[in-house]
Amino acid sequence: MSARCTALLLLLTGACVDTKGRFDDYNDRFEDYKKRLEAEARDAAAGFDGGACESPELGELQGRYLFAFAAALDKTRPILMSLTLTPIKGSKTDLTAVFTPLSVEGLKPTGESVETTMRIDDTSFAMEKVHLLVPGDTNPLQPGLDAEADVTLSGSICADANGKTEFVCGDGVGLITDPLEVPLDGSEFGALRVEEGDPWPKPVSTCAMGRERT
Repeated sequence: MSARCTALLLLLTGACVDTKGRFDDYNDRFEDYKKRLEAEARDAAAGFDGGACESPELGELQGRYLFAFAAALDKTRPILMSLTLTPIKGSKTDLTAVFTPLSVEGLKPTGESVETTMRIDDTSFAMEKVHLLVPGDTNPLQPGLDAEADVTLSGSICADANGKTEFVCGDGVGLITDPLEVPLDGSEFGALRVEEGDPWPKPVSTCAMGRERT
């Protein structure tokens, strides 16, 4: 039994949760989620200009976004982060994605940033096994409590009539890994482009909310 098991986990389950086994199980269902979400996410993203969904150019994706993660535990209080996308030199499919937590009060950058790779496949994208860090002052679900999670994010990404992408959305699967191990199956997210110097807008945390904006 792992030394990291807490007394609470022992009381609830009688043993340590197999974190890797559970995450692998959720990740195995990644393709099913991706297929189900593609149509919904494409409609939401393309809806910002009312046109068809076109595959975006990597250079047009570069910029700052307000990322809102609506955890399945409570989708009414999304975790907010600044997301910066930068094309990887020489790649036709990959961008560097940097997540920086934003405080609940004032939406100020705080804590450590996390860097991962966003891979584009036509009008779909994926970020696999992203290790998100949520400091206590950025945690709307349990204020003051630091948390960590391993998630896989997938959805659709569309260029508007001007070739730019203003909004992306999709689904998240994985686990909260600290302080307790909690499944995140059924979580959603949205990311809304915000120009440098502009104030943060009202977050859009689901594909459905994206459609309502149009």
